[in-house]
Amino acid sequence: YTLTESLTLFAQWTINKYTVTWKNEDGSILENIVEISAGDKYGIATTRDGKVYTFGINGEKQLGFNNVLEDGGIQESGYARLKEDISNVVRVSAGYSHTIVYKNDGNVYSWGNGETGALGNGGNSNYWEAQKVGKNIVETNISEILLESNQTYDIDAWINYFNLFEEIESEIGYEVIDGNIAVISSETGEMMALNTGRTTVIAREKSSEKIAVIPVRVLAKGTKPANMNIIIEPQIETAGSHTVMLKSNGTVWSYGSGLYGELGNGKTEILDKPVQVNFPDGTIITKIAAGEYHCLALDSQGMVWSWGRNNYYQLGNKNDENLLVPTKITSLNDIKDITAGAYTSFAIGKNGEVYSFGLNANGECGIGDYTNKISVSKAKNVLDVIDIKAG
Repeated sequence: YTLTESLTLFAQWTINKYTVTWKNEDGSILENIVEISAGDKYGIATTRDGKVYTFGINGEKQLGFNNVLEDGGIQESGYARLKEDISNVVRVSAGYSHTIVYKNDGNVYSWGNGETGALGNGGNSNYWEAQKVGKNIVETNISEILLESNQTYDIDAWINYFNLFEEIESEIGYEVIDGNIAVISSETGEMMALNTGRTTVIAREKSSEKIAVIPVRVLAKGTKPANMNIIIEPQIETAGSHTVMLKSNGTVWSYGSGLYGELGNGKTEILDKPVQVNFPDGTIITKIAAGEYHCLALDSQGMVWSWGRNNYYQLGNKNDENLLVPTKITSLNDIKDITAGAYTSFAIGKNGEVYSFGLNANGECGIGDYTNKISVSKAKNVLDVIDIKAG
């Protein structure tokens, strides 16, 4: 043999000895492959007709199957399996433990480990089903509306569809549940408040069932103080042995038992008449919440304040010290709502994420474990939240 012939024979012998052919579950050879990719102990392939096959380890759903083993152990597939919930795939790519593909319509899909945002769907969770990249929900320029009668507001809603080929614009229609409280243009989203009360606006994508829900509260005309440019709904909250109250001018008042600083006036005392809570000058509070021995407040800038008892970190810090006056929680910003349980506190971020802190011995904080007490943490598996209450 010539040198070239010898090398060719050696290469063919090596291939025959050290390589195997990918096979399907029925033993047939996987053919017509146009692209392959390998992750950590798993692989993926797509065929000429747009089908996707995966094989290997599936511990974090990176194969795209929900084959949880009843007896535990590592989930895996020793043969190439067809992923039936996705078709018309053009390209595939495997990450460490997540998979991404795009279809011939330009839409991108992913599945597997998404706890660090790797799936691009805003979920931060593991999924075996193909997830469309992009948030893909109806979003709005406001999450709740507070108006005086005869006041107007222009609602804007949209969906951020992601596509490799084109910009996709969604067509949104608007409706109000109670037409006695407010009216709205179904095409433009311009709303006018009519009478005092509560109602809801629905923003709906016309080509699907996707919706956004916007709570609406209409107050009597003249509720807003003359020197303020925002409307604040008065609020009262009581828990334990103390009461906290929010006036329409953004000031907070309290009375009752303040032995742990619940009254927020810098003292540990019991009062049977309202006293103003000590916020820095210029602070405008828009919402309040009361726990068993602690209080929360949300200001007009989206910052959260806390005071009172802190034995379970329910004030949002780890120093275990009680606070006699409101103190800003520096790890929270852009917050749109708050609530307090007995020893646990919650806040909703501007994008609908939920933050929790305090007692978690029974899983109250929704973080996936039973750590006795935690500082500010993001709850798992909840998205696009518009309201929250705590027991």
